Amino acid sequence: MKRRILIPLLIASAMAAGALHALPRKPASDRDSILFRAERILVEIRESYHRFSLGRNARDIILPDFLRDALELQAMIRDDRFETVRAIVTDEELVDLIYWQAMAVSDGDVRRGLLVMTLAVMDHWKLGLRLRPFGILRLPLTLESEDEFRVRASRLPRNLFGDTPSDAYGDRDKLQHFFGSAYLTEGPGGKTFADATGEFVEWGESAFVVGGVNDVRDVAANRRGQAFARALTANPDARPSDFLGGDLKQSP
Repeated sequence: MKRRILIPLLIASAMAAGALHALPRKPASDRDSILFRAERILVEIRESYHRFSLGRNARDIILPDFLRDALELQAMIRDDRFETVRAIVTDEELVDLIYWQAMAVSDGDVRRGLLVMTLAVMDHWKLGLRLRPFGILRLPLTLESEDEFRVRASRLPRNLFGDTPSDAYGDRDKLQHFFGSAYLTEGPGGKTFADATGEFVEWGESAFVVGGVNDVRDVAANRRGQAFARALTANPDARPSDFLGGDLKQSP
C-alpha cells in the first residue's frame, strides 16, 4: 500500500453528545429515514463512550479538547455497531454521517470540526521519515494501538470517486487529504496556504517518507477539500459528499 499522508497533523478523539446535521428535521424520503436511523446509531455509540473509566477520565484531563474529540470519533468507528451503519448507507453518505458527528463533538465550530475529522479518518498509524545519516524515524500519528488502528482504518469509507481503485484500500487515504486541506483553508492563510502546504507535503513525501510518492490524486483530493471549505463559508450545512464522486482528477 502506498504511503501517503497529508501532514503529520497529530492524533485523535473524545467527548460530547447531541447530533448536529444537515438533514431535515422530519424525513423527507425513505433515504432520509435510513440516514436518520444511521445517525441515531452513531450518537448512541458516542454516548456509550462516556461511561466511567478511570484511565479515560485521567486522559480527558491531560489532552486538549480536539484530541479528546478525535479519540471519541475513532472509538465510534471501531465500535461493532458502526458496521450496522456501513451496511445501510453508501460510502459517500458515511462520510457525511461521520462529519456530522465531528461537528457535534466540536459544538458546531467548523474549523475545530474539520481538524477532528482529519484525525478521525487518519489512514496511517506511523509516519516513517528517512533522516540521513540517522536512518528511519517513525512518528506516531494516532494514540491508538496498532490493532485499534487497523480496525478503524479497515472501516473507513473507501469508494468515494468514479476512478477509485478496486483494491481493499480504495480511496480511504484521500479522506485525510480532503479534510486536512479543508481545515487549512478555513485558517488565516486560506486557499493559498492550503495549496502551498499540500504541494510541500507531496514533495516531502516522495523525498523523505518511507514508501511515499508524489501523487496527483492526493493533490486533487486537497483541491476538493478546499472547495468544500469555501462552500461552508456560504452554507454551514454543506455536505462533504457534494464534493465527492466523479473522477478525482476532475473538478467536483
